[in-house]
Amino acid sequence: MSGCHSSTNPVDDIDLSTYAGIRSEVRAGDPNDSELYTVLFESGDDLMPPPPMAPLTDAQKERIRLWILQGAKETNCIGDCDTAAVTTYSGSIAALIQTQCIGCHQGPTPSGGVQLTNYSEVSGAVTYRGLLDAINATSGPNAMPPSGPMTACNIALIERWVQGGMPQ
Repeated sequence: MSGCHSSTNPVDDIDLSTYAGIRSEVRAGDPNDSELYTVLFESGDDLMPPPPMAPLTDAQKERIRLWILQGAKETNCIGDCDTAAVTTYSGSIAALIQTQCIGCHQGPTPSGGVQLTNYSEVSGAVTYRGLLDAINATSGPNAMPPSGPMTACNIALIERWVQGGMPQ
């Protein structure tokens, strides 16, 4: 999730924008001794992500647990970008938006007043709010995400979806 624990002013000095930063919060092979995982089950002021952001789903928590359990390896698939596999928002883009954008673009006061929690909001942001320009910007106040540019592959996936008519 983008936003709070990025390289620019990370909350509690926890920078999760790099693999090394993420690994500093993980004990490979042991999810229950990994702060990155256990914090997802906290309550009150320690709840992550904090309200008004939506909590991670059980499936997302399980994916993190399995990744840690399997050794917390760096598996970012660089070089395996298959834009031909882009099908629909729900099949190809929703998970990418969830990981890259939703941290800042949800709740009662989303960043820039732009909600990106569902298909209608994302397609509207492409059509009316310059979403493609924002994710293609490498610097400046409109560059998104603010923690640093998306990978070229993620940008290509979104662009392919838009060129394909933004199927739901």
